[in-house]
Amino acid sequence: AGQPALLPLQVTGLKFMGRGVMYTLENAALPALHRHLQRQWEPWLTPQDKQGLRPHITVQNKVDPAVARTLHEELAAGFQPFTAQGTGLALWAYKGGPWELRQRVAFGK
Repeated sequence: AGQPALLPLQVTGLKFMGRGVMYTLENAALPALHRHLQRQWEPWLTPQDKQGLRPHITVQNKVDPAVARTLHEELAAGFQPFTAQGTGLALWAYKGGPWELRQRVAFGK
């Protein structure tokens, strides 16, 4: 079997997270892929992993709220929606310490 195709992503906006900022993403195929992976890995999922998909790119996290708000305002002032490409998936494990990379799946062209 070949690699899955690159995943076109629409970067649709910015979100202030209180202590960080993220770009919001959209792709019609992502919800089905997410549900498939949730079913496949259900025994190992945490309550957070079992939640619905909110695709995003974290720009900043775990900073002082004033710092996060300033960045959000700066990015929002000039934000224009744009496209990006998903180039693969990474499976990470967290067991109380640093995150551990378990597997990568690259997308093709």
